[in-house]
Amino acid sequence: MSRSDELNLQYSPNRWSRRYRAEEIVHKHIEFITRASNAAKRSVSNQLAVPYGPTEQERMDIFGTDLPNDAPIVVYVHGGGYWQDFSLELSRYAVAPLHKKGFKVIVIGYNKYPQVSLQDMIKQIQKAFLSIIQYAKEYDSRSLYVCGYSSGAHLVASIFQSCYTSEIPEEDQNLIKAVILISGLYDLGPLTKTYVNDSLNLEISEARKISPVFQTFSVSKNVLFFLIVGENDSPAYKNQSESFYSKLKAVGYTTDLITVNEVDHYDIAENMNEQHYEIVRLILQLEEY
Repeated sequence: MSRSDELNLQYSPNRWSRRYRAEEIVHKHIEFITRASNAAKRSVSNQLAVPYGPTEQERMDIFGTDLPNDAPIVVYVHGGGYWQDFSLELSRYAVAPLHKKGFKVIVIGYNKYPQVSLQDMIKQIQKAFLSIIQYAKEYDSRSLYVCGYSSGAHLVASIFQSCYTSEIPEEDQNLIKAVILISGLYDLGPLTKTYVNDSLNLEISEARKISPVFQTFSVSKNVLFFLIVGENDSPAYKNQSESFYSKLKAVGYTTDLITVNEVDHYDIAENMNEQHYEIVRLILQLEEY
């Protein structure tokens, strides 16, 4: 296998699932998250499509509006198709189990590529997060947890770079209890040599500028970071999390690297719909700590 073919394989998550064939897994994933997201919309009190910016996609859904004002908040940023697919409406699947345990969940929508650049996506997520901090302060929320999945984990990691957190007062940073990054990408350099770049058209210099592993971080050292991968993620995805874990650890953050057994790149997120799932339990335990 050529170097190019190997990289394409490593960055094709659908080819590593043991549950379905490569051509089936994404369709099955969409079916699941659609069903779970629709159920959350029907069953959990909410305020949908709250604007945080001028475009139609700059919206967020707030779930758990029936909970006490000071309820802890989980912020969720979806992934999908290397910053090109999925939507706010398909990303409510983590809501129900957390709401049942007293958490508000805020799901962030954003513009995809090629509507906007990756740099502009990061700025949108930062803008949304700043508005969520103001919401948390207004309601005297006890704590904030920020969770990103796949390409959404890249966006979440990016907003904690020094150039963005400098806009958040230290007192407000103390609201943030943990950042939970699931099967994410933190070095975009390898993507420039894969099929993914046929549409993204990233230059290696640009990829490096928007790769969290190469950036400086200045968010409060009280913020905990969790890098989570699936047992059946590809070796490249596992290496991405290991590298970013090492970087955060080296600069003094309390960081944990967790492998969830028997899950692939898709059900590692789908299982957020389950009350007793490892990542859901992690959030509950952090709030009790």
